[in-house]
Formats: sequence, structure tokens, C-alpha cells
Amino acid sequence: MNDTVKIAARRLLELVRQRDLLPRGAAAIRPPLIVGIQGPQGIGKTTLVKNLISVLAGPHEGLVGSPLADGPFTPYRPVRAVALSIDDLYLPHDALLQVKRDHPNNRLLHGRGLPGTHDLALGSHILRQLKNLSPRTDSDVCLRLPVYDKSLHNGAGDRLDDSQWNTVKVVSSRSNEDEPPLDLFLLEGWCLGFQSLPDDELRQRYQDAQRLRSGDQPSDDAAGSQSSSFSNANLSQPLHFALQHPVESLFELNANLREYEREWYPHIDTFIQLCPANSKPRLPTVTASDPATYSALDKFQPQAKADVFRWRLEAEHWMKENVSDGKGMTDEQVRDFVARYMPAYELFSQNWLDAHSNRLNKGLEPRRNESQAPRQVPSLVIELNSDRSICGDGFVEVQFSTS
Repeated sequence: MNDTVKIAARRLLELVRQRDLLPRGAAAIRPPLIVGIQGPQGIGKTTLVKNLISVLAGPHEGLVGSPLADGPFTPYRPVRAVALSIDDLYLPHDALLQVKRDHPNNRLLHGRGLPGTHDLALGSHILRQLKNLSPRTDSDVCLRLPVYDKSLHNGAGDRLDDSQWNTVKVVSSRSNEDEPPLDLFLLEGWCLGFQSLPDDELRQRYQDAQRLRSGDQPSDDAAGSQSSSFSNANLSQPLHFALQHPVESLFELNANLREYEREWYPHIDTFIQLCPANSKPRLPTVTASDPATYSALDKFQPQAKADVFRWRLEAEHWMKENVSDGKGMTDEQVRDFVARYMPAYELFSQNWLDAHSNRLNKGLEPRRNESQAPRQVPSLVIELNSDRSICGDGFVEVQFSTS
């Protein structure tokens, strides 16, 4: 059991323990806690989720005495968890083709990946089902979770027929009536928790970054392979990947992200974020040419970008060697694929990275404000070095709009 799993498992067990102490009336509904797990491609989200489900089921002795833990830890009861990746919520192939036809000039939406290519309605339906579960029932209650096969259509991917979806029994008619039907639902995704910007702020940052690159070709004319984007010189420039696209394309992405904030985020009770060592990376190989100016425009540091590219490439190589019998993307295709995601990291991950300065020492349960003030969600952030070793962890308070 690696240190990342230990830290995340102890966090989730503490949440379940606190929740079990809450009073519940005779007809109280006890839905599972929905945990958003966010991290860039290749950082180890899927592996973390798989290990968490196993570790949480117990026994928990391996978590006792962890040198990374704050305070004593006592093993707890077995905890039931199931998981879904937002990758399995991508739109079907034909619908993705329609998105491309509807946005012929927006290369960010030409293929699965970014906000605007997921089935928001299906995701909302699943999350609402979870929130409405009751521990008292005379019949089994099952959850149907979609499955997306990324190998179909020459790697473009497609959702499998619903006869091939996963069925998870979350409430059993034979369960102890005092036992919650499901403790945790782990929703994993690379952009979960990203937040949109006011359009005027997005435009201003884009224009300021353009002025810094005034000697380059106009970014609106950029096209074709983006392999040259991986040079240290380009990574060290703020919003380099966003500038490869017209600002109108970024506005469309921004508008799509607002729908995720409205449809999915209100159902998420807490977050665990895995992030590159953005603040103090160990032995960085690429740095900003002007750190102060860079950070004012782009919170996702150059070394973090370099790490994401390398991690995703490593993940593709592993899949081809161990899962897909050599089938998958070439290195060039992986680079172009990840480059299409990068504008979202550059523009929309700021809320997470700003929150690093607002560490929490307690108060693990989300605090909901019924007014129009932002919803405060205490979340666990684990920072990883380039070799995925932990360089820091702590609780941060992330604000989410309630409008």
C-alpha cells in the first residue's frame, strides 16, 4: 500500500466515521457520500480508486501508525465503495461527431475529452439516484453504470450498449436495516472541480499572454500537430496551449464548464485532488522565464505541464504492453491528445491551486451556505513529484458557486 492510498483512505474512513455519528430518524435517508477524485492524465487516479475500494473494505490495520498521518488511528468497520470514471460518461460516438459538426472551428471539441463531450444528463441522473437512496427498502436497489470502450472506431471510442453496463447492488433487501446501503461513491475525472472564469477575465488573460508572445505567429492561425509545443521554451510561456486556439473556442469551453458546475458539482460532498508539485517541484527540468508574470496569467506551472505529458505517455505505453496487445495511440498522437487538454489546466484549475494557501486543520464535512455565497468544500490535496512520490498534502477550502 503506497503513501497516497494511505492518506486518501484515512481521509475517507474519517468521513465515514463522522457520518456514522450523526443522528438519523426512523425515516431518514442516508445516501452515500459522493467523493470527487481529480487529477491530471497519468497521475494515478484510476489506480488510486481501485486500491481505495479494496483497502476501505478492510481490514484497516495497514493504516495504523502511518508516519504520514496526523494523530492516532483506529481501524474501523468495513466500508463499501463503488466508483465511476467520467471517461465512462463520454457522449456516444455519433453524438461526439455531431458536436464536431456543430463546432467546426473549435478543435478543442473535435473528439472526446474536454467539457462539452460528456453526457451531463446521464451523469446527473446517476448522482441523483445516489442522493435519493434509502436504507430501508423491501427490495434490492441497483445502480446501472455506463461503460465506454476507448478502443472502438480506431481509438475514437464509443459507449457500450446498456446491456453491457455494470450493475451495482447498492441496497439489498437482506441488509441490516441500520446499515447504510452504500458508504462512498467515488467519481473520478481529470477536470472535476475545474471552474469557469468570467468571460472578461478570460479575454484579458488571453490578450495579456498574447502580448508577451508578440513575436510569435498569431495563435488564431495555429493548426496541425502540436509536438513542437513540448519544448521547454514553449512550456515556460504562460497560456501557451490556450494561445493555440481562437479566444472564441475558449469561450465555448468556458460556457460548457459552467454546465458541469450546475449539473454535477452540487452533488459532490468532498474532493480528493492529486496534483503535480505545482508550488515547489523537486528538481524541476523546466521553469518559467518570468515566474511572477507567468503565475499572474497561468497557475499551472511549466514543470507540472511537463509531468502531465510524461505521465500520460507512460500510461499509454503500459496499456499497449499489458492490456491492448499493442493497440493504442502513437507517441505523436498522445502528445497531440494531451495538448488539446492543456488549455483547461492553464485556465480553469486556478481555484484548486489558489486554495493551497488556505489550509484547513479540521472541519472535514462540507459546509453548505444557503445564501448566494460560494459553497465551501474542504478537500484533501496530495502533491506529487515527477516520480509520483508525495511532496505535500493537506486540507484546502475550495469555493464553488451556488448560482
